[in-house]
Amino acid sequence: MRNSHNRGFSLIELMIAVAVVGILAAVAYPAFTEQIVKGKRGECRSGALQTMQQEERYFGQYNTYVTADEAPATAKVKNFSGDNFTNSACKIKAVACSGQTDVKSCVEVRSTPKYTDPKKIGYFYVDSDGVRGCDVNGTRTTTEKTCW
Repeated sequence: MRNSHNRGFSLIELMIAVAVVGILAAVAYPAFTEQIVKGKRGECRSGALQTMQQEERYFGQYNTYVTADEAPATAKVKNFSGDNFTNSACKIKAVACSGQTDVKSCVEVRSTPKYTDPKKIGYFYVDSDGVRGCDVNGTRTTTEKTCW
C-alpha cells in the first residue's frame, strides 16, 4: 500500500519560489549599487574638503597654497580619499583657480572618482573662496542637488 503523503515540493512550487527570489533580486540589486555609488560620492566630497582644510593650514603657515598632484608619499597635503591611496574612491589634486596662473592666492581642490559614476561626474571641486561644484559631462556646475 502506497503512502498518500507526498514529501518535498512540486516542480511548480519550486519554480514559483525561484521566480519570487529572482524578482526580489532584480529590484534590490539596482538599489544596492546606487547606495554604493552614493557612498563613494560622499567619500570623494569629504576627501576634497579634508584636502582643502589642509591647504588652508598650509596657507596659514607659508602664505601660499600648494599643488597636490604628487605621489602620496611625497605630497604635502592629502591627495586621496579614504584611508589609503590604493583603496580610495577618488584621486585628489589641487590646481590654480580658474583665471589664475599659480596657487599663491587661490587654489581649487578637485576630487576625481576612480569608479564609473552613472551621473557622469568627472570631478567634484571646492576652491579657497568656498565655491563648490562638480564637472558633469565636461560642463562645470554648482547645482547643489547634482554635486553636493
